[in-house]
Amino acid sequence: MSDVTTSELIVRQSVLHPNKVAIIAEDGDATYQQLVDFACGISQFLIETKIAPEAPVAVLMHRNSNLIGTLLGIWNVGAAYVPLDPLEPAKRVLRILEQVACTRIVGDTTLWSTVLAYATESEFDVSHYTFEDVRDILPLSDATLTNTSTQIPTSSRVSNLAYFLFTSGSSGEPKAVQIEHCSVTNLLLQAQDLLSVTSQDRYLASTTICFDISVVEIFLPLIIGGSLVLSDKSILLDPQGMADLVHDKEVTIVQTGPSVWSMLLNEVPNFPRLRVAISTGEALNPHIAQKLIRYAEQAWNLYGPTEATVWATAYLLTGELRTTSWSGISVPIGSAIRGYGTLIIDSDNQSVENNEKGELLISGIGLARGYHNQPKLTHERFIHIQGQRFYRTGDLVSKDNAGVLHYYGRLDDQMKIRGMRVEPREVEEAIHLDNRVKDVAATWYETPSGTKAIMAAIVLQPNITCQSTDLYQDLEGKLRQSIIPSKFIFVSSLPIDRNGKIDRTAIRMSEVTEVAQTDSQTAKVPAKQVALNCSTESIVAGIWQRMLGVEYISGDAHFFAMGGDSLAAVTMTLEVEAEVGCRLPMQLVLEVPLLRDFSKRIDDILKNKQVQGKKNFIFPLVERPGSTPLFFCGGDLSLAGKWRLPCSLYMITYWTEDGALIRKNSIEAMARYFIEGIKEKQSQGPYRIAGFSFGAIIALEISQQLTAQGDQIEYLFLLDPYKPNNVVGTATRLDKDLPASSQKRWREFYWELLHYLNAINPLRQEHGFRGWIELILKPLNKKGIVQWFIYTLFHLLPRKHNPISEAFLARKRWPAFWFAARMKLQRYTPKPYQGRAGLLFTKGQGGHQVWSAILNDDAEIRYVESKHLLLFDSPFVDDWMQWLSDELSVNMLLDSDTTS
Repeated sequence: MSDVTTSELIVRQSVLHPNKVAIIAEDGDATYQQLVDFACGISQFLIETKIAPEAPVAVLMHRNSNLIGTLLGIWNVGAAYVPLDPLEPAKRVLRILEQVACTRIVGDTTLWSTVLAYATESEFDVSHYTFEDVRDILPLSDATLTNTSTQIPTSSRVSNLAYFLFTSGSSGEPKAVQIEHCSVTNLLLQAQDLLSVTSQDRYLASTTICFDISVVEIFLPLIIGGSLVLSDKSILLDPQGMADLVHDKEVTIVQTGPSVWSMLLNEVPNFPRLRVAISTGEALNPHIAQKLIRYAEQAWNLYGPTEATVWATAYLLTGELRTTSWSGISVPIGSAIRGYGTLIIDSDNQSVENNEKGELLISGIGLARGYHNQPKLTHERFIHIQGQRFYRTGDLVSKDNAGVLHYYGRLDDQMKIRGMRVEPREVEEAIHLDNRVKDVAATWYETPSGTKAIMAAIVLQPNITCQSTDLYQDLEGKLRQSIIPSKFIFVSSLPIDRNGKIDRTAIRMSEVTEVAQTDSQTAKVPAKQVALNCSTESIVAGIWQRMLGVEYISGDAHFFAMGGDSLAAVTMTLEVEAEVGCRLPMQLVLEVPLLRDFSKRIDDILKNKQVQGKKNFIFPLVERPGSTPLFFCGGDLSLAGKWRLPCSLYMITYWTEDGALIRKNSIEAMARYFIEGIKEKQSQGPYRIAGFSFGAIIALEISQQLTAQGDQIEYLFLLDPYKPNNVVGTATRLDKDLPASSQKRWREFYWELLHYLNAINPLRQEHGFRGWIELILKPLNKKGIVQWFIYTLFHLLPRKHNPISEAFLARKRWPAFWFAARMKLQRYTPKPYQGRAGLLFTKGQGGHQVWSAILNDDAEIRYVESKHLLLFDSPFVDDWMQWLSDELSVNMLLDSDTTS
């Protein structure tokens, strides 16, 4: 048993190499010293509040570096963190807080305000909660303190609780598992030894802190001096994006479930090779295991329930792995990790012989203390046999003569969906709240792709009709997305077995297939006879039928109500892309899950039109009916989940399929083009206009032209704008006077192109293929012809996905946008602007004096210590949104004073 806590081990690493990068994240990297200093700030605050040992402290935060420091800060003072998922329904968040009697919450104000809004609406008393924004506890500018690592609190003990994790409860209420520091530290040390983790490793951390595996992802690399690559879990639904992240950040260790591994390896055959690949959370199919072996030096199948901290057994996958499963379900789950023990018992609690099946029991230092405030359940699941404490897993296993464990499934009704244990009762309780439902039973079923999903058998009240889509939408506010049933079947009565219990196996075997229809009583019609509106609908319908394993379908079919899940959505989107020949947003089916609407959106994309209007470059990111919208040029789409203003937010994007960026030869022409779209959304002023970076230039010109047309601009907001090239003077030709930074970018592209062509040349002549190409390209490049040719032909002009451009250069490094933007900037001379305006500069952006000359004396200019690309992340986005909100409120007051 280790006599130190995990946080103490991390502090030791900060002393050994304080300047080494500990966290690699989108909001910026953090060194070990910065991480520890931030944690100390959190700890000092909690000490000042007189936090008691083992007191629960809830954490509700966006996924960034500060999140890790906050968890460590809570541990330092002996408190236990209670993880809250920002994506969970507010009702569940409040239930969790109530269950562990947690009254102190730290995190992000924007997330907590959502919970408070629900509480107010539902008349839920929240007066006893104390919330603190992390930025108020420790402002980012003060996060790097000096010499604080020697002042770290030492009140945390190995016997203290480290955290509460919630799993699905059979009563319908989630149950809180209590894990101690000694369990965490010992598991991490054993995992370090098992996986041979070193300070050179980089571990991908993409799991929400509400799941037990996050403990390993976050803290294992930190105790050994390695680095964690912090990513949002949405990366798991973007196979190519995840492959790019692993490659670019040089990730060496990745863990995820078999369902995700299957999708990744099928969709990205050239997935980067890893040092360690881990499959965990659910049964691993032998065929997936065979693929996994080829992508890693070490490939593991690791098993363990939350009540055993994370993992309890391990099995190393080798090339000799059989393609047929020993158990019929999974490759072996291996043998106990050091510090753990296993025992297999029969229904009489007697141990079984080798090769006989029984329930798996786990012992060892990794066992949880129990379930919070549930002594009866703790007594039932944590038992003593011959003086030793065991946890009853409820899993059916056997042990072969070599001591290797084989997994056969569950002994009870509990489901394991994408690595998460789900009690049917929790799902059933939520469905029962619908007064149209008389009876319900939930169980799992196997999707055509081989993954498990949840289905529910529904008995309706007499003379009531109901659709699957109705139930699905009703549950979106009651259950977390991951456990909403993917399929509903409507039956006259629930099947009962010989013991008088609900026969869930019979439900799974049912041949009834429910399809979302406009009328639940409408007779089912074979798909080939259903009247579909267009060829796109027919294409999509065929893919949905094959993927979801359904025989009947209509234009009103709901992808998720028919059995689709998030992983199926990704695979389906990729298949549809291949069929229709254009790229689709991965979230498209989430926005429009009905087949007819989904197909219509695809047609709109193909025709360069959007549902919202004729101009496909303006779309509503946030809609507030009845409000005056703000039109934002070039803003980040992440604002959809962060927008706090009471007005609608419309996004103007200049990167469009119809080539607005290339086909309009000046910024003035682009602005006129955009104004047409703005007028379609809002026919008359006053207008609210905003722009970011290059988009700020366009926002300025839009405001100038609208003013010239006699329209009123209520407010112009410019976020870290580009410096105009020609405030006074004439424009110059780009091919003669390309800006230095653009010249450098094209030189890099030019040499990379030559390198690529040389690398793929199968015939190495005496002078080399590169030499011949260089002779051709070098004189052309001097005149800017190469830049223009590649820019025009390979990226912006094609309406369809162009594999040639991606073969030459990775999309994210493509310089065509900057080429087009700078070309127009060279030809643009802005006029002075006399309207009300606000401007925010980052520390690295130039042009302050230029913009001061363009805007009038009343314009407010502020500065922030941030990087250009971090302005849409907390805390910066919250600060400038508050400023913008205040300015719009002032304008409304001024208008009312004028009219009075």
